[in-house]
Amino acid sequence: LLRAGGCEIHCAALLVAAGRKPQKLEMLGLERAAVRYTKDGITVDAKLRSNVKHIFAVGDCLGGLQFTHLAGYQGALSAFNALQGVQLKGPKLAEVPRCTFTHPEVATVGLTLSEALRQLGSQVSAKLRHLEQVDRAICEGETEGFIKVVLSGGRIVGATVVSQGAGEIASELGLAISKKMKCSDIARCIHSYPSMSFALQQLAAEEQYAKLEKSQTLKCLRCLCGPRLHGGK
Repeated sequence: LLRAGGCEIHCAALLVAAGRKPQKLEMLGLERAAVRYTKDGITVDAKLRSNVKHIFAVGDCLGGLQFTHLAGYQGALSAFNALQGVQLKGPKLAEVPRCTFTHPEVATVGLTLSEALRQLGSQVSAKLRHLEQVDRAICEGETEGFIKVVLSGGRIVGATVVSQGAGEIASELGLAISKKMKCSDIARCIHSYPSMSFALQQLAAEEQYAKLEKSQTLKCLRCLCGPRLHGGK
């Protein structure tokens, strides 16, 4: 197997996970209840209700993201919606962490860099921190991987994490995306040391320092106070 960068890996087998689609929906007899569906899944609205108002659908039968944590959340929400007068919307898929439990774990949430550039334009940037720069990873001897955070105008819109415990880190970033948080919010949130998530605070703080270095306010302060800082009068 030839990896990007020219590195070769010799292995006995290669698993290609190309995704899944709902299977055998026709066996549910949905036509008898007049519930609409396609080969990609049952059709529901933002509140997980099908075209038949008293029938809800959740989980893998919807197609799209197929994760236990998403299906569980949808199940609880649809039960609430079915029994209560107040109707709550389901989660936005961009806020749902997606994790593959390989070694190291691979987790994503929100937009990739290419998706963000295509959808959000030139305001997009990405911040990267390799695990070689993360003290917990060094202590554990697991320094293969990285944390990449995608930003748009300073707001967190996506992330990819390859590391031990990537799922936990992606969950925090999923919250950041759902609350429209900026890097500055993560930088000001104290993380325990030496945890893997401490790397998020470091990455966010470095982004804030870089912005501060370019700010007009700091340039003015340096002009006014620079001589005093260097022993002048």
